[in-house]
Amino acid sequence: MKKLIMILIAMMVVVQLLSLVAFNGFNQRNHPELDWKSIETANCRIVYHEPLLEQARSSAVIAQKTFVTLSKTYQISPKQTCIIYISDQDNIPNGAALLSHYIFIWVNQNDFTGLFTGNDKWLRKVISHEMSHWFLAASISGWLTKYIPIYPTFPRNLNEGYAQFFSGETWGYNRGDRFLKASVLSNKSGIPSAQYDGGLLYADGFAKVRYLSAMYGEEKLIKLLKYRNKAKFYGFKEAFKEVYKKDYSAFEGEWRRYINTYYFGEVYANKAVPADTTAAGNINDFAKLSNGYYQFANLDWKQDKLLFAAKDTENQNYYDLILSTVKMDSLKADKLELKSSKRLFKASRFTKISLSENGKWAAWSVYTRHKAGRLAPRIFRYDVTKGKLQRLEEGNYPEMDSLGGVYYQKLGANSNDIWYDIAEAEEHPTKAKSGKKPQGTIVYSLGFDEQIGNLSLSPDNTKLAFIVFDKDAAFNISVLDINTRQVTDKLSLTDMAQSIRWNNDHELLYSTENPESSDLDVVIYNLNDKAKLYLAHPPYNAEPIRYLDDKMYVMADMNRGARIPGSYVPKLKPAVKDTFTENYYNKWIKLMPQYSITDSTKHIEISQPQDYVSWRNIKWRMGFVLPTYTYASGGFVLSEALGKHLFAAFAALPYSPKDRAWWIVMYQNKTLSPTLDLNYTRDQWLSGIGEDKLYYQDMERVSGKISFPFNIVKPYRGASLGFDISYTDLTNANDNPIYKNKGFASFGAKAGYSYSLPWKNMELHPVRSYDADYSLQMASETLGMNMDFNQHSFQAGFAYAPLLEIAGGEMMRTITLQNRSHYEIVNGDPLTQFLPGTNRYEILQSGNRPAFKRYYLRGYEDDYLCKKLLNVQSELNIKLSDDINLNVLSDMLSIHYAGFTLWHDYTALDNILQSDRKSRTYNANGFELRAETNFLMLPAVLKFGTAYDMDFKKLSDYFLIEIPFLQMLQDSM
Repeated sequence: MKKLIMILIAMMVVVQLLSLVAFNGFNQRNHPELDWKSIETANCRIVYHEPLLEQARSSAVIAQKTFVTLSKTYQISPKQTCIIYISDQDNIPNGAALLSHYIFIWVNQNDFTGLFTGNDKWLRKVISHEMSHWFLAASISGWLTKYIPIYPTFPRNLNEGYAQFFSGETWGYNRGDRFLKASVLSNKSGIPSAQYDGGLLYADGFAKVRYLSAMYGEEKLIKLLKYRNKAKFYGFKEAFKEVYKKDYSAFEGEWRRYINTYYFGEVYANKAVPADTTAAGNINDFAKLSNGYYQFANLDWKQDKLLFAAKDTENQNYYDLILSTVKMDSLKADKLELKSSKRLFKASRFTKISLSENGKWAAWSVYTRHKAGRLAPRIFRYDVTKGKLQRLEEGNYPEMDSLGGVYYQKLGANSNDIWYDIAEAEEHPTKAKSGKKPQGTIVYSLGFDEQIGNLSLSPDNTKLAFIVFDKDAAFNISVLDINTRQVTDKLSLTDMAQSIRWNNDHELLYSTENPESSDLDVVIYNLNDKAKLYLAHPPYNAEPIRYLDDKMYVMADMNRGARIPGSYVPKLKPAVKDTFTENYYNKWIKLMPQYSITDSTKHIEISQPQDYVSWRNIKWRMGFVLPTYTYASGGFVLSEALGKHLFAAFAALPYSPKDRAWWIVMYQNKTLSPTLDLNYTRDQWLSGIGEDKLYYQDMERVSGKISFPFNIVKPYRGASLGFDISYTDLTNANDNPIYKNKGFASFGAKAGYSYSLPWKNMELHPVRSYDADYSLQMASETLGMNMDFNQHSFQAGFAYAPLLEIAGGEMMRTITLQNRSHYEIVNGDPLTQFLPGTNRYEILQSGNRPAFKRYYLRGYEDDYLCKKLLNVQSELNIKLSDDINLNVLSDMLSIHYAGFTLWHDYTALDNILQSDRKSRTYNANGFELRAETNFLMLPAVLKFGTAYDMDFKKLSDYFLIEIPFLQMLQDSM
C-alpha cells in the first residue's frame, strides 16, 4: 500500500501548491505569447508583460509608497522583496496575495466601480489592499512556514478586514454597508460563507476590524499579530484571548449586539415620527413582491415584459435567465405573478441583462473564453420572435434598442469605448441598404483611465445615458444623442452612481452612494429643466427598477447575497444635506488608520526594465521530513509564480539498505501552449485484491504527457485532449500466477467532452449532465517498445432530472435518471494485469470506473480477465438529504449527503482468459442506500445494497466503497 499512501500525501500537497500560481491558477491558460519583463524599486518588484510598461511604473510607485506606510502600520521591516505580477490578459477586476510569496493583479479594468466605495482608481485600490494581505501573512509567519506553507488559521473575514482598513478604504454602501445592513435587518447575521456571502464576508470583517480599532485601539490590532506560543507558533484564538482578555466567540456576541443596535437604531431615527412608538416595525415600509423564485440577481422591466435572472431554490448554483409577461393586476396585491415564461440561458453570473422597449429583443453579458483563452464578458443577443440566439464579441453592459441593435461597453487598446452592433434582422434600415450585416462600430470613446459604470437607453431609443468615472477621479452621468453621437448633457456627481434607468423619455431615475449615511440616494433627474427630485427610501438598500402607479419597484439586498423584488411608496426627501454626527454606536464608521498611504509626488527610484526569465525565478515553496519506524519520508516543491515551472519530489527512504526506496518526482512546464508533465516514479502498484491477499508489483515508470487547452464559450462545458508516452518496468509480481514481470514502452491518448449543470452535491447526485471520452494505450514491437498491443476504452454517460424546473421540493425536483456505459477492447498481447475484467473485491470502486482495471459486479463474485468488456449501469437516484450534518471530531469523520438508488446492471465479457467459456453476460437489478462520508478529509461514498437476478431472486447483499480520488490515481498510472 506504499504507493497509495505516498501518492495520497503527494497529491494533497501538490494540489495545495498548484494553487500558488498567479494568473494561470484562475484562467488555466499558459500564454506563451507574452514577453515578460520586470522593474524594481527599493522594496518592490513589478513583473509585467508588454505593452504594460506604463502601468508597471505606476504600480511600482504605488507599491513602494504602500510598502513604506504598511511597514509602519504592521511594525515590521520585511527583508524579502514584495513581488507583484500584473497582466491585462483577462478582464477580471481582482487580484490576490499568495501568502507572503507574491501578489498578482489584473490591470486595465473597467468593472471595479460597482464593487468599491470612494474615488480611488483601480491600481491604488487593489495594490494597497493586496499588499496589506502580504504584510499580514509576513507578520504571522514563523520558522515552520518556510518548510511547510500552512499558515495559522487567521479568520478570513478578519484578514479581509485588515486589508480594507489598513489600505485606507472607507466604509460605504458597496464596501460593507449594503451587505451588513441586509444581514442584520433580515435577521441573518450568522457567520458569513465565502461561497454564498462574498460581500458579507468582506463587510463582516471590515466592520469588526473598525470596531476593534474604535473600542480598543489600533495598537491592539497589531499586537494581535505578534503573539507566539512556547513553540514559537502563532495561534489566533490564543492570541485574541491574550490581547483582548476574552474569547473570540464572546467578542462576536458583543459585536453583534452592538451592530444590531446601530442598524435598528438608524431605522428608528430615520423613519420614526413623534406619534410612532415602534422602531423595527417601520421596516415594513418595504413590501416584498410575492413570487415563486428563491432569489433574483438581475431584472429589466419594459411595458408588461420582464427579463430577469433568478434561482428556483437555494441548492441551484446557477441563474436562469427568464423572459415573462407580468400579470399587471397582481401588483395591486403585492404579488409578482408571471405567465408565458421562457428560460433563455443559464449562467453562474450575468454581468448585465437588457430587454428592448418593445419586448422583441433581449441581450445579456456573461464571462466566457475569448482569443488566447482570455476570460472576459461576452455579449449575447436573443430574437424573441424567432427564438434565435446570437453570440457576439467581448463586451459588457448591453442595452437593446427596438430594432435589435445592441449598445455595449468594451475596453480598447488605449481607450474605453461604447460600441453598437446592428441586428441581423432584415427590417433593420442599415442592413436594407447594403444587403448584408454591418460590423459593430464605436459610437463614443472615453480616455484610457476612464471607466463606464452602466448604460441605459431611453424608451424612444434616441438617447443613451451612461455612468462615468473620469480620468480626474470625478463622477458623472453623460447623455449621448444617438443621432449626432454627441454628449448633450453631463450631470456631475459627488459619488459613484450605482444604477441608472429612464423613467420616461426626459427623466432619468438613478441611485448614488451617500457618503454620510452609507446608503443610497434615489434621484429623478429631469433633462429639460435640470431639476433633481430626491426620494426617501426604505431601510433596505434597494436599487430602483421602475416608477409605476405612484409606487417605486426595487431590487432589495437581502441575506446570503440574495436580491428580491419589492415596492414602496416614495416620499420626497427633505432638501437638507445629510451630515454625519458621531456617537457611541457609529464611531467606527469614519475611523481611519493611524498611517495613511500617501499620494505625495515624491520621486520614487525605478530601475530600467529587465527581461524576466521564468526558470531563474523558480523559488523554494515548501519542504518537510516525516520520520517513521522503518522509513524517513519527505518532499519538497519548487515553483515559478506564473506557473511556468513546477518541480516536486516525494520519497520514502529506508534506514536499512536491504529495503527498497520509493519516490515520485514530478516536473510541469507551462511555457508553451500545451502543458508538459514529466514524471518518474518508483513505487508499489496495488494491481489487484484477491479473496485473502493483496497483489502488488514493484513498478518503475518514466512518463511524459502533453495536454491541450480548449476555449469553450458555452457555460458548464469542458473538453480535454492529451497524449503521453511512457516506459514501465514491472518486477516482483508477488505470487499471483497470472501477473507478469516485464519492461515496455507505450503510447497513450485521451480525449473527452463533458457538461454538468451546477447543483448542490452535483458530484454525488448530478441533475443535468453528459460526458463522453475515449482513451488509447498501445505499444508496437516494430517501434522497439518490447510489446505489441492496442487497448481502446470508450466511456459515456448522462444524468437527467425531468422534474428539475417543475417540481417544488428538493427530493422531487432532483429525482434523476442516470446511465454510465463503458466499452473496452484489447487487441494483441498486453500484460494480463492491465486487462479489463471482473473482480469479487467490492470495496474500492469509483463510479463506473473499475478498481485496478476490473469491475465489481453488484450481486456477483466472479474473477475474470478478458479482452472485450461492455458495462452498462442504469440508475434512478433519489436524494434523501444534502447534509445529514453528522460530525465526529469536527470534520475528520463526517456524514453529509444521503440518497436511495434503484439500479440495473448489464455486463458482457468476451475473449475471457483461462475459462472454459469465452463469453459471459450478467444482468442484475437492485437497490442501495448511499451516504457521503469524509474520513481524515478523504471523501468517499458508502453504498449498502441488495442485488437480484432478472427473476427478482436475491443474489447477495453488498457493501461498496466508492472513492472519487481513485479515479485520479488511475489516471496517474
